[in-house]
Amino acid sequence: MVVSSFRRDYWNPKPTVRGNEMSRNLLMCNFNLDGCVSELMLSRVYDFNDVLRGGYGKLAEYLKAGKLFQNKRGDAYDKLIMASMEVTDQIYNELNTHYENKFSLIDHHPKTGVLARQKKSSLITWNPDMSSAMAIYQAIMRVGRVDVSMFSTLAIMANTYETWKTNEDSWGASYALNCLFWHMNYFEFRDRYIDGVTHDNPFMTDNEKSIVEGIIRDKQEKMKLAVMHEIENNSVIFLNADQTVVSDFTLQNDWKKYGVFYIMYRNYKQKECIAVRKTDNSTSLSEVGESIRAVSRNNKDITGGGFSHTGSLTINNFRDFDQVIDIISSINNEMHTVVSADEDIPF
Repeated sequence: MVVSSFRRDYWNPKPTVRGNEMSRNLLMCNFNLDGCVSELMLSRVYDFNDVLRGGYGKLAEYLKAGKLFQNKRGDAYDKLIMASMEVTDQIYNELNTHYENKFSLIDHHPKTGVLARQKKSSLITWNPDMSSAMAIYQAIMRVGRVDVSMFSTLAIMANTYETWKTNEDSWGASYALNCLFWHMNYFEFRDRYIDGVTHDNPFMTDNEKSIVEGIIRDKQEKMKLAVMHEIENNSVIFLNADQTVVSDFTLQNDWKKYGVFYIMYRNYKQKECIAVRKTDNSTSLSEVGESIRAVSRNNKDITGGGFSHTGSLTINNFRDFDQVIDIISSINNEMHTVVSADEDIPF
């Protein structure tokens, strides 16, 4: 199901005037490539009074601090747009009640999909197969009042990387662009591509290509340091991995045969974490997020979740290595559990 319904009156390139003052618009977007490209295009349409950036944890933090309702001077915002942010029912209800019809959400994550089906609101644009940047690009171009054609390449790359389309022709370039994004940081990348990709502002300079090549070599070296251990059901564990290369293991040709990857690493709080990645040759298995939630549901020591092919969990109270292996085995069994026909038929 795709819920996608940008209304034309949202795309007025001129700021709204309230009496003698301009309206105050707020944007919040994810602190990643998709969020940054979304900001670049939306800023061509709106004059934002403020822009907030961050992951899903920041959303709840900003909400609690009141930053989603008013600026530092205490002036209330008139409109809120969120891009590439997964929003729960509770947060949506609070924001929608405050902003009424001045709150727009553009996203592709599962929880937002549930929300979109429940609310059936024209203020929610959701497509599980399309990044926020691509949804925004298509909507603005369809209305035709503002030219964002110079961002087409960036939108394509953000879409390919965010939806993890590794079989697309654009995958290599999108992967390189994401490497450059994290090398530069959000703000330097935004300023670098503020005018999009043009003849005078190429997709990537020779120097930037050299930087990306160095980043990829560094990733390769870091992955070699992880200890590899095969387990049943065509799955593999990588121990003591570097956090910066967690998503790169599944891309290596030497490990293409594995269907499920479990990558152990320590987060910035030095807590033990397990990233779970399901590859394209394991589509018959249960969803990663469902399996992680099933295992962690009655275990206070672990918290986690995820989506269809990717997920992660944090071990809040680390005890010993055998316990971690037991957790991985439980998730692996959950993912490979197949309900027989006899159990499935209710009569």
